[in-house]
Amino acid sequence: MINRGTLEVSDPASVQRKTITFDRKKFATALAKAVLNGIPVGFSMAAGQPNPAALAKMGENIVDLVASFGLKTTPDRLASKLIFTAASQAAFELVREAVREESKGDTQPTMAALNATLTQSEPEALVTMLEQRLTAEPLEIDRHFFKDPAKPLPIAAIAEVLAYWLDNLGLTRPQTQAIANRFERYFVYAVYDEWKSKANDYAPLLQGLETPFDEALAWERYWAHLRRQVQLPMMAEPFGLDAVYVPLRAYFVTKTCPDGECEQARDIFRRGLDDKKSIATQHIVKLHRAVHDWLGKNDKDDAIRLICGGPGSGKSSFVKMLAADLAGNEQRLLFVPLAQKDPSKDLKQMIGEFLQGSGLLPFNPMEERDKPLLLILDGLDELSMQGRSGAEAAKQLLDEVRSAVGIANYDTLCVRCLITGRDLAVQAVEQALHLETTSLHLLPYWIDGKKETPNPSDPENLLEEDQRSDWWRKYGQASGHGFDSVPKPFLHARLREMSGQPLLNYLLAVIYTQNPKAITEASRAPIYNRLLSGVYDRDYNKAHFPLGALKSEEFSFVLEKIAVAIWHGDGRTASLGEIKAHCHGSQAEPLLERVLAGVDKGLMRLLTAFYFRQAMQRGESETFEFTHKSFGEYLTARHIVAILAELYEESRRSANSMRSTWSLETALQDWLTLCAPQPMDEYLYSFIYELVAEEPLGAVRQWQQLCARLIGIVLDQGMPMGPRPEGLSFKAQCQQARNAEAALLAVHCACASRTGTISAIVWPTPKSLREWLSWLEPAAGPTLARKGLAHLELKQQELAGVNLHSANLKEVDLMEANLMGANLMGANLMGANLEGANLVSADLWRANLMGAVLGEANLKGASFASADLEGANLERANLKGANFARAYLTGAYLMGARIGSTVVSNELFIQAEFDDPALREALRANVDISQLEAYRIGEPDDDEADALARLIEEARATQKKN
Repeated sequence: MINRGTLEVSDPASVQRKTITFDRKKFATALAKAVLNGIPVGFSMAAGQPNPAALAKMGENIVDLVASFGLKTTPDRLASKLIFTAASQAAFELVREAVREESKGDTQPTMAALNATLTQSEPEALVTMLEQRLTAEPLEIDRHFFKDPAKPLPIAAIAEVLAYWLDNLGLTRPQTQAIANRFERYFVYAVYDEWKSKANDYAPLLQGLETPFDEALAWERYWAHLRRQVQLPMMAEPFGLDAVYVPLRAYFVTKTCPDGECEQARDIFRRGLDDKKSIATQHIVKLHRAVHDWLGKNDKDDAIRLICGGPGSGKSSFVKMLAADLAGNEQRLLFVPLAQKDPSKDLKQMIGEFLQGSGLLPFNPMEERDKPLLLILDGLDELSMQGRSGAEAAKQLLDEVRSAVGIANYDTLCVRCLITGRDLAVQAVEQALHLETTSLHLLPYWIDGKKETPNPSDPENLLEEDQRSDWWRKYGQASGHGFDSVPKPFLHARLREMSGQPLLNYLLAVIYTQNPKAITEASRAPIYNRLLSGVYDRDYNKAHFPLGALKSEEFSFVLEKIAVAIWHGDGRTASLGEIKAHCHGSQAEPLLERVLAGVDKGLMRLLTAFYFRQAMQRGESETFEFTHKSFGEYLTARHIVAILAELYEESRRSANSMRSTWSLETALQDWLTLCAPQPMDEYLYSFIYELVAEEPLGAVRQWQQLCARLIGIVLDQGMPMGPRPEGLSFKAQCQQARNAEAALLAVHCACASRTGTISAIVWPTPKSLREWLSWLEPAAGPTLARKGLAHLELKQQELAGVNLHSANLKEVDLMEANLMGANLMGANLMGANLEGANLVSADLWRANLMGAVLGEANLKGASFASADLEGANLERANLKGANFARAYLTGAYLMGARIGSTVVSNELFIQAEFDDPALREALRANVDISQLEAYRIGEPDDDEADALARLIEEARATQKKN
């Protein structure tokens, strides 16, 4: 009987049947020899010095491998060549990833040492062990081989032999086990990679097996690529992401109107404003299950999901694991890093060029509509567009996605899109495009419920689990350190929150395994600094450079310059040419050349494994890309703080020299060079804040004074932009000025937060701050400028109607300032001085006014709903018509304050500090205080006291009736 689609060669009389059959033991032992002897060939070829003995052994193994087949037809020979080449390449890649190129003075083998050992070794004993473990039944390769190349082969047994062999050659057991665990996926990918690179050579094999290639096999290769991504070495580890990944939790938000405020909320919505006064509920879910449930709905009208979280929260890790999972089920999907997006190209064109330019797929699945497709876009926050903010770029992309998805899904479901991004990038688009309920917010391993989920719905009690234990067990197994739970230092409150974040938890683990006593810091900056110094000590603190050894500060300086070059570009990548141009003419130029000399000799291997990865080519020979964006932000922040310190030193030297030509204008020009090209965001600022907090108080106080003087010049004269460079539009030059000014304001805030002192800025006019904010914030929405107003003297400033939503006004001096009708929702006014200020009709919903001074302030008609006024001083303030519903007033001083038609929460208002027995009695009697037309707390006149007494009597009479 002829079975069409197979080639049977075990029976010479049945050559027309399309199955390739071979002796299991002969094949497996020959393949094992080929793999083990192929590794030194790979090393010698990589070094440009092919080893004749190793090549001879490899030739013998090919002969043995081919002989294991029943016939020597062309398909047989091609099958043996394909399998041998792929297995050898997979083994070589795994071993190369696991060893060092240069000795670091420890027991870990180097490439050269391992190569020498491999060349001399004879793996016969292990091959004999392999033979004993194999059964005698034949193995077959048929047309299904290319759907799962590893399935018919004894790959697991060969991987085990490889691990034992390398273990005997000096690699650690965790390394060899990691190689064994990852060998299958590396082999599968290598099969497709070898096939793709030599498609014409292998064409007879396809014909012999009657295997369809083209699109079907291209998808198989792409799925293998996605599955392999989670097994690539993680940072500088011998294992991949899948070895330590812990399934994440997340929440989505629904909003409801507070009791009694639904009509007000509806009015806000009708007026086109965001409904900020609704009550948000966080619904806790298992992220993986939530996404799979969404995919399982097949709803063409619900085809977009957003996943957001802070830096290092696990966004990219999740979608990589999801992609590998779906690829294992052969689902059509595309994984596209948005850092590669060309702003001049539309979405479909960008995806096609990315897939084909990177060699992942020879066609664009976005052009097809015959089968459903999942599009994963990773990194919404990494979009960059000339002359546009990140929020604008994100909104444009979402508009493109919605349009493309809407068109594709007009009749039936064809395309769904899953997008990841940092919180700020997602917030910028989800409200404008009404996508709040489709956003999944990632939760950390350890959850501070009050902070992360203040109003949760958690029927499965998911919030109760500390996922760090699961992660540390997996890390202990993968690394060989044997952790069975969270180490004790991480259980302390000081490190609990940091170790709850996936990336920071891993970085802490790296430090802890090197030196457990080093875990003393409670902020990110020292942790990142320890990692940086650790890389230097392991890779660069050696005297083998052509131009001499780099000192630690020189090493850090070069990395900072690389980070700044990347920041000035698209925020994630920079070509070698761009980095050289950035360093040209500075002290960094010769240092960069010395680092690059190290790259050529492989001395930056650990560095590149940890901090950088090879980015998609953009026409240049080499491109730097940070493995995690936060590494670049930390290094950029270091450089900004260092430049600030240098500017102060220049100002000090200038003050002591009659011949110095340096001036504050010179300092502003230097500041422009550093901070004008790109806006500083909150993530970069947070590193600056932490770095400044580590500096000596005296130095930071001097930096703060310098920043205040520079701000004064900017307010009076503007930034010294100079002539407009050719090719730079006036609009772009204005944006650069804004970038530099906002960064200066932010750095001043970081310094002032460290010193706790207020800067006496010279404001040219009472409207100067209003005008400056209008200039710095031309578009709607919170910006960094609004977050940098803390510790400023703002006396008598005219800020009526100004949008200060979520502004940082901590400990500012706003005495007698005019804030009539200002939007202060969510603002931080902790410890602020608002004595005598005009806050008539201002909105302070959920504002933080703890310890604020509002004595004699006019708060008539202002809204303090849900605000925190604990310990605030409202002595003799005018509270007529104000709304204190659900406001926290514990310890607030209200003596002499005037109320009238004031809305209060009796159970909260009674916690305030005032000496007025009658009013306290009224609050306990649940009197509606808003019925009082006028009443001075603690000092009522006779009419006011009588009016309150009548309300108390009426309330008691009502209670008796009920």
